[in-house]
Amino acid sequence: MKKLNILLTVLIIGLFVSACQTPIQTQKSPLSYPADLKITYGWNTGPLPPKYHYSYQIAIQADGNDQFIYQQSYAGDGAPIPSVSAFTVPTEKMNQLYQLLLTKNLLRTAWAKKEPLIGGSSSDMQILADGKEYSIPNDAVMIDQDRTEVAEIYGLIKTLVPASIWDDLTKKRQIVDAATDVPAQ
Repeated sequence: MKKLNILLTVLIIGLFVSACQTPIQTQKSPLSYPADLKITYGWNTGPLPPKYHYSYQIAIQADGNDQFIYQQSYAGDGAPIPSVSAFTVPTEKMNQLYQLLLTKNLLRTAWAKKEPLIGGSSSDMQILADGKEYSIPNDAVMIDQDRTEVAEIYGLIKTLVPASIWDDLTKKRQIVDAATDVPAQ
């Protein structure tokens, strides 16, 4: 009888312990990305006179409706209409991009900042993933370590845009530059 009581006690304790344990949480495979993933990377020349200023955005979405948006001059009244080029990022590249976002710990809300750099181009990025929004601040205010980590992501994003779109941007810039350059007399 004593052995039966001990056995029942051990069995009951075992049931309590197993019932109180936190269930094993499954993580998403690092080689998949959320269905709502949206990444918007923006770059601009920095503060220049309107005729020399331009910017672009690269918008990448899980649904494949990706866009390259080029804005000559500053946006607003009297500015040229932005040009929009559509493209699609292959699934394996989306997987690679999302994995790098996770590896570099860029899906976070807290960023250390420093005094902004003066002059020069700048970049920033907004990310929507799993219903949460993340904003990566302007790289001109990032601490050096974060700027290095983010620069790798920015480099990858730029490679996702087809060469034909970059070629088109180069041609547009050459036309604008030729029209704004006044030969010395």
